Amino acid sequence: MPKRSIDSDIHNRGKYQKLSPHAKLLWYYAITSCHGNAAGLYHITLRTIAQELSGDGVVISKEEIPELFEELKALDIVYYDDAEVLWVKNFLRHQTSSPKFLAGVAKALDGIARSHQELVEEYLDYNNGIEIPFEMPPNTEDTGQDKEKEKAIPGEQLASLKGEFPDIDITEELKRFTLYWQESNKELKRPKSAFRNWLLNARKFKQEGKSAKATGRFPTHYTRPEDI
Repeated sequence: MPKRSIDSDIHNRGKYQKLSPHAKLLWYYAITSCHGNAAGLYHITLRTIAQELSGDGVVISKEEIPELFEELKALDIVYYDDAEVLWVKNFLRHQTSSPKFLAGVAKALDGIARSHQELVEEYLDYNNGIEIPFEMPPNTEDTGQDKEKEKAIPGEQLASLKGEFPDIDITEELKRFTLYWQESNKELKRPKSAFRNWLLNARKFKQEGKSAKATGRFPTHYTRPEDI
């Protein structure tokens, strides 16, 4: 994980001073999160953000995060969409411009561009003047690659999983699962096993979340399931 810089004068910035305490915390988190990358443009779920911001008597719920993002988006500080892709707008301008770091930026953009090409184009326009060694990959919308990935789990297997996990929103989890593998650049050898493992973790987190509401203590970590 590359080192990241942050403006030490941030507390004197007008935009920062306008934010609520939790929105300030979210901004810091977006910049320094271990899930981030050299580009400051990465995929992260609301549930992960909520669990990692909560602790020591402070509870920030998953439902509260979108409102905090609206505070940041109103000041054009961050971008966050329904596909759970986060972009810290001014991130790159405060980082080193060394060839090694910029190569890391290019690598991060390559993973995102495969599913968010327009967003990466906007990112490059926003950071115009910074020499990022990156070329936009060919548009794969008409190649059927994305459709093939979506077909990796046949309908009858999905029906079986819905019966096994009636307490989980299979459709929503499948969207997240598909997006995760599209951006990971890893080979998915056994999709049903990988997706079932994903659902087991989703159920575990859901149960821990219910327990957390009763005790006021949230789980300290959440591990994404890998292909098994």
